[in-house]
Amino acid sequence: MISFDDNKKIGIGLCLLGLVCMGLGIMLFFDRALLALGNLAFLCGLTFLLGPSKTARFFSKKEKWQGTFFFFLGFCGIIAGYAFFGFIIEIYGAWKLFAAF
Repeated sequence: MISFDDNKKIGIGLCLLGLVCMGLGIMLFFDRALLALGNLAFLCGLTFLLGPSKTARFFSKKEKWQGTFFFFLGFCGIIAGYAFFGFIIEIYGAWKLFAAF
């Protein structure tokens, strides 16, 4: 059986919370607050899962710069009030980031 330490459990919970908030934000016609909360929870969960140094290394890899740029540009677009366009840009960035998996 796989045993997780407390940081990994918190990370999994925050990632799931982030995905649920993003799903609700989409269903509620791109609610800016839920999308932003989902993004923050997902990023915090990823940091708890991987650790701060591995997370920074993941986002700053040379081959992932384009995905990182569009992911955070979309996040800034959501915060600025352009929820639909920010979400589309962010999805493209997430696709570029996580396509290797």
